[in-house]
Amino acid sequence: MTDNSVKLTHDLTKLTISNSHTLITLDIKDLYVNIAILENNDIARAQLLNHNDKNTTEQICKPQKMMLQQNYFAFQEQVYQPTKAVAMGSPISGITAEIFLQHFEHSHVTSLLDFKHINFYARYVDDILIIHDASPTNPDAIAQYSNSIHRNLQLNATLEANDRVNFLYISIIRKGSQLEIDIFHKPTTTDTTISYLSNDPGEQKFAAHRYYIERMFNIPLNNDRLHNE
Repeated sequence: MTDNSVKLTHDLTKLTISNSHTLITLDIKDLYVNIAILENNDIARAQLLNHNDKNTTEQICKPQKMMLQQNYFAFQEQVYQPTKAVAMGSPISGITAEIFLQHFEHSHVTSLLDFKHINFYARYVDDILIIHDASPTNPDAIAQYSNSIHRNLQLNATLEANDRVNFLYISIIRKGSQLEIDIFHKPTTTDTTISYLSNDPGEQKFAAHRYYIERMFNIPLNNDRLHNE
């Protein structure tokens, strides 16, 4: 998992690519509702046993399993409990998903990186960026392989178009053998901020502006893109 998007942008601009390289993003569909609780508990237990004794591991895994199983929900006056899916809003759902995805990466992605089938890999929560050499492996094969890894995971692939692909809030642009970065504004973006004349605290009014300004100067934009932003 990438540390943060700023570091990612700087790492990308240091890469050297060729015409055979392809940029592709993968979005995991409905991640939280497709995590198998018992399977994830087994994954956590196996990882904990690598660094702890059995008693300590069970002291962690038993309450984890109990909390994960508290995923009841009501619909049309009926109460249901799914066999998979972590509860939305649960304090441990985020870390549970991260345990699951790190196991997924260790089991299937690491080998692809080692054998250079994938040249660059980054993930932020459930969004994945891949740069690979299309000569030994075509994009469709990667998408098909990704969807065959786990019965509960469905990944939607987006290929670069017009020499660019969007990932999180950035646009990754192919320029010869290098990659350039621009800030991606979704079509639904309104750029609405809290009115200066509102009664909200000043720190809240200026929070969005500080964020936009810091992002603008921390992302490696060229002069034209910096001016536009």
